[in-house]
Amino acid sequence: MLKVMIVDDEYDIRQGLKIIIDRGDQGFRIVAEARDGTEAVELFERTRPDIVITDIRMPETDGLRLCERIRAISPETKLVILSGYNDFSYAQEAMKFGVACFLLKPVDPGELNRELASIKEQLAAELTEKLAERHRAEALREYLILKLAKGEQVSDELLLRDGVLSLGEIRQARSYGFLIVDIDRCGDMLLQRSGSDIRLLKFAARNIVEELLQEEGRGDLFEISDARIGILLKSAQSGFERQRLAGMADRMVECLLSYARIQAVAGVGKTVHSWTELPESYRSAENALHGSFFSSEHGVYFHDDINMSVDVWSFGWHDQDLLRAVKNKDMDAARREIAELLARFSRQAVPYSTIADVLKLVIVGISRLVLEENGDWEQLFAGKRGYAEDLLRLRDQAEIGRMLTEICEAVCSYLRQSEDRRGDPIDEILSYVRGHYTEAINLKQLSNLFYFNASYLGQLFKKETGEYFNDYVHALRIEQAKRMLKENGRSIQQISERVGYKNINHFYIQFKKHVGVNPGDYD
Repeated sequence: MLKVMIVDDEYDIRQGLKIIIDRGDQGFRIVAEARDGTEAVELFERTRPDIVITDIRMPETDGLRLCERIRAISPETKLVILSGYNDFSYAQEAMKFGVACFLLKPVDPGELNRELASIKEQLAAELTEKLAERHRAEALREYLILKLAKGEQVSDELLLRDGVLSLGEIRQARSYGFLIVDIDRCGDMLLQRSGSDIRLLKFAARNIVEELLQEEGRGDLFEISDARIGILLKSAQSGFERQRLAGMADRMVECLLSYARIQAVAGVGKTVHSWTELPESYRSAENALHGSFFSSEHGVYFHDDINMSVDVWSFGWHDQDLLRAVKNKDMDAARREIAELLARFSRQAVPYSTIADVLKLVIVGISRLVLEENGDWEQLFAGKRGYAEDLLRLRDQAEIGRMLTEICEAVCSYLRQSEDRRGDPIDEILSYVRGHYTEAINLKQLSNLFYFNASYLGQLFKKETGEYFNDYVHALRIEQAKRMLKENGRSIQQISERVGYKNINHFYIQFKKHVGVNPGDYD
């Protein structure tokens, strides 16, 4: 609702204007009345109206001097002048002070309401533009902070732009640090939500973090991604008090859970003493988030909670025992090895990059066990939860343990089936083909059913039957067609479809190729 102040030395006119504005019902609220310009200035300072309606001729300070003083205090306030004199010189002088309109007394209610409606539209447009400009400036500021955090090049033109960010502002601090709030606690939370839900989550999370930052009185917030909010901390002191940082971060995490039901973790980076070292602090804050891998609880993690010096080669765990257990189809031993692997992750507090590298080596080793049996690793896990790429996307220790166990169980099951088929696997495949040759079967389908690589299966088929797979299927179909032609009672079109040919021309070609005559000439 827009605020209006009325200034006129005549009580009846003030009352009449109030009635006109109230009856207009356009969303205006009268917040002050004054009898002259001097009183109006005092009331203006206290109430800060959006619109001032004033008479020109008043004792002490007149309307024009009032407009001049209000314009000096608040350039955005809209001014409406009333006068009993149709004097062009008054109107001309009033325009110098940016007066919105000049109305003659007695005021016509319709004209006043139309002018006020026009002013309302102007104020709305100006407010929209002001908010848009502020949003652009904030977005640019956040963009620049993120680029500085990542160590990317930033042009001097952007850094020197007023109201955005300046090197001078950054250089004034003695200490810097980054805090990152991650609302994507379980790795797939955002994937399970709609676009509107994600926007609401981001809006809620950002508002909560911004309010807490305002209370703390320090920190520049910037958006990193849909799931992450960054905070650049600056201090005139030589460092940050760890306990205070922990308290601030913990409060953010707790408020996100309490007010928005968002499970979050916070990573606190190392303190640096030069703005050129900002990327080092930012990377350490990202690494601190790895601490959440070792806990099922939301919380706050510091950069020194993670041992960044441990890589895949110095980790000290080897996959031979796990691979031996899977190859021997011993899931009890495999579970023990997986438990030991996860425990070692925790004991050494390794970064997630090392965890991912170790898991990649494990997956490569397990996949080789399948390939040794001429199996197809991708087909084995097609459409199943537990596929290797899903495993590497997880950020939860317990969930990784469950998924790695599922992969090992699936491979053990495959190896047992492969062992059962090893005597003469082609018999089972041939039996299946003879029972389904009238369907649209192919080597790819068989490879999925029997967990064989399609190329290997084709070679095995030719070796055992002396025929290529497609030739074998065509022969079965044509033999059946010959039997059906002798029985009579069905058309060639019907027989073609019954034996597996949807295209009758294809049936004619294959029949003549195998029999030497067309189906209609066969007897």
